[in-house]
Amino acid sequence: WQGVTYTIHSPSGILSTGTLESGFTGSIGFGLNTSEDCSEVIDIENPNSFTSFEEVFPGIGEIDFNVMFPDLEMTNEDLFFIIEASDFDISVLDQFGISYVPEEIDGYLIFGPLSIDDILTFLIDFNIIGDLELGWGFFRPMSDEILSQGTFSKDDSLLPSLFSLQFLDINENTNRDLEIFNTYYIDLLGRRMDKIPDSGFAIKILQTNQGVLSEKVYYKN
Repeated sequence: WQGVTYTIHSPSGILSTGTLESGFTGSIGFGLNTSEDCSEVIDIENPNSFTSFEEVFPGIGEIDFNVMFPDLEMTNEDLFFIIEASDFDISVLDQFGISYVPEEIDGYLIFGPLSIDDILTFLIDFNIIGDLELGWGFFRPMSDEILSQGTFSKDDSLLPSLFSLQFLDINENTNRDLEIFNTYYIDLLGRRMDKIPDSGFAIKILQTNQGVLSEKVYYKN
């Protein structure tokens, strides 16, 4: 919504007016006499809104995402997260701790395709951010739709709601022992396994004080 203002009218007057918070989902509460009809929404003014992701990241509109991901059949629901590239590492992990490998194009990192139902972790080293500000956008390229956009910095860490933010302090982690909070296994297709296999490959996921770690392991009877 990015601060869009709204007003809902009825024949008897204004039902609700206000400013929507940043994000792309939410609710508006107001009372309504069901014997009345709400008038048609005529206009919504938001000077900071964008009608095309090309306005947020010039040049991105030239990318053919079907060519970038030839093995996938892209749909209008596919989401992509774009953030400005920088000199330090940014990782996006899925719920199993598997890292997305971004495409880097024209100074931008492109993560995806994603689903609105995904549970993701945004991992970054807190100490080296400094005063750097990184523009980001969250959009559906096949329908030319921006869901949200903003600037990420040490003081403003707002991200799309399906991301949880995790700061990694490399210097601190170097000087302290690894603590493992949870361990589980997934198969090579990313499906969680109920038990360790008797034989074959699996991916071992470790949730630790130094972030989510993963390694491919082989078991043999």
